[in-house]
Amino acid sequence: MEINISDIRNKEFSSALRGYNKKEVREFLHALAGVVEELSSKNKQLSEEVAKFQKRLTDYQLKKEELDKLLILAQKKAEMLLKQSEEKAHFTLREAQIKVKKIQEEENKKIEALQREVKRLSNQKSLLLRKIKAFLRSQEELLKFYEEEKDIPEENSFRPLSSPPSRKKIILEED
Repeated sequence: MEINISDIRNKEFSSALRGYNKKEVREFLHALAGVVEELSSKNKQLSEEVAKFQKRLTDYQLKKEELDKLLILAQKKAEMLLKQSEEKAHFTLREAQIKVKKIQEEENKKIEALQREVKRLSNQKSLLLRKIKAFLRSQEELLKFYEEEKDIPEENSFRPLSSPPSRKKIILEED
């Protein structure tokens, strides 16, 4: 049996001979109805607050689930980006190593070519110096020859002269 506030306020009791004082019963029932009304109002207010908090809790749980999903997604994305970065760094490093090796090989070839050229020029220099020395000796001998001829008196001027040394002979003597 459900009793509400209006049932309490409007309840009529039958009279008995020595029954309760109607006025006192009425006042008590009226006071009781006020307390029940107050408790009912408070209960309704608390129920509304519970519903409101329940909704907020549900919203927070949904947001937490979304945040958890986002966190997992962000972690996966970070791992993927890290892996890609590591792969790219490894690839870039490998590429740089290949380029450095290629440059070193090219520079070594250039150095070898320069060394060959220096050796060739050194040999050419030595040959040229030998030729110049031989030429200078031949010129010196030719000069000596003409100086000796100058010392010859004029009376012997019709005598056959000895021939100057040949350049070929001088070069052969050097080698």
